[in-house]
Amino acid sequence: MTQLLSIEAFILAGGKSSRMGSDKGLLSVNGMTMTEHLIKTLNQLEIKTNIISGNKAYQQFGLTVVPDVIPDKGPLGGLYTALKRTRAQSVLLLSCDMPFIGVDTFQYLLLNSSSQNITVFKNNEYLQPMPGRYPASAEHLVYQSIIRSELKLSKWLSEQNPTTLAVPANIKPGEFLNLNSQRDLDDLAAQS
Repeated sequence: MTQLLSIEAFILAGGKSSRMGSDKGLLSVNGMTMTEHLIKTLNQLEIKTNIISGNKAYQQFGLTVVPDVIPDKGPLGGLYTALKRTRAQSVLLLSCDMPFIGVDTFQYLLLNSSSQNITVFKNNEYLQPMPGRYPASAEHLVYQSIIRSELKLSKWLSEQNPTTLAVPANIKPGEFLNLNSQRDLDDLAAQS
């Protein structure tokens, strides 16, 4: 799969976690931190993985940890950091609070995208910015949005006319679950 050689993964873990009350990516879910779930999955794909965070605690995972190039710009700022830092043709952008995305889903995304186009999933008519594949060439477009203080990643994404993929029918329930708050964690525990 030569396509995989043209990509580098970045896990966004630099958010303020205001709804959660503590750093989301370091919270334990099913015996591992949310970040570890993603790292374990990406290791199966043999994709170089980095973490975007200003929290030095993420160094425990043995990966490159980089702070945002332009602080406090949310997920769009994280995407800019990934595109600015990558040495690959494209980046696989992930959020630490979506720990259950499986290998098959990542492979489906990568095999149905290219390093030249933005490719994301469309779930119930909504664009899912993450996980997504973003070409390094989009760096300037992201930067322009940041300097205009237009920071909503979903709005920026919708303006880029991305390639969209339907969420595969065979994915496991909960793969696109976003754990943003303590209530989300409590609901997950109740289902276990």
